[in-house]
Amino acid sequence: QTYPCCNAAHHQVFFELFDRNQDGFLSEADFLGGLLAVSPLTPHKLESPAGQLRMQFIFLYYDANRNGRLEVEEVAKMIEHIQQLRGQPHSDAMVDATALTSLYSGPFGYAAFHD
Repeated sequence: QTYPCCNAAHHQVFFELFDRNQDGFLSEADFLGGLLAVSPLTPHKLESPAGQLRMQFIFLYYDANRNGRLEVEEVAKMIEHIQQLRGQPHSDAMVDATALTSLYSGPFGYAAFHD
């Protein structure tokens, strides 16, 4: 019996997000942290540890090259996804991403994303 949780195309993406140290394996902590981060029952409150964990997973999803900061292209992908989720017409996400990252001095890392 299978228990589909998402489109099969996303399985590898979730595995890579859960595998926090990128060793190709999921430890118990990786697995539990990943489940907590993606569970629809987890409160989305940034003040809580679960909310912070969820935010870290969101950041890691967009930090495709795992360099600890979001490049303009990665921010543009995030903007496109937000527009899709909100049902908004698609603007030029690259222009918006460039403008957004230019407002922040220094690398656009997790601190910039979280603040």
